[in-house]
Amino acid sequence: MSPRKNYNQMYKEENDVRDEKELAAPVLEEPAEKKILDDVKEEDVMEKVEKVKKAKKKEGVVVGGTLNIRKNPNGDIIGSYLSGEVIQILEDNGEWLKTDKGYVMKKFIEVK
Repeated sequence: MSPRKNYNQMYKEENDVRDEKELAAPVLEEPAEKKILDDVKEEDVMEKVEKVKKAKKKEGVVVGGTLNIRKNPNGDIIGSYLSGEVIQILEDNGEWLKTDKGYVMKKFIEVK
């Protein structure tokens, strides 16, 4: 008998190799979200969480006349609250409070 492979043996070996390649697990890259999250410092996130927890579900009352609402602290005026108006406080940033409409100076709000 000759050492040559017949056609059926060659076809089977070729398909076996192809099947092994198809069954091999693909190499996946890390998700983009994980890469982004790796760049965020845990201390920064925790600091923001604490700010939100402190101000979460707080209300305040505007005291001392009309109070300007600003786009950001020291930013453009985008509206105003009237004296006695109850506001929702989302975040306490020291001198400034973030409300559902913008930022206001804390010293003009009586926090409930």
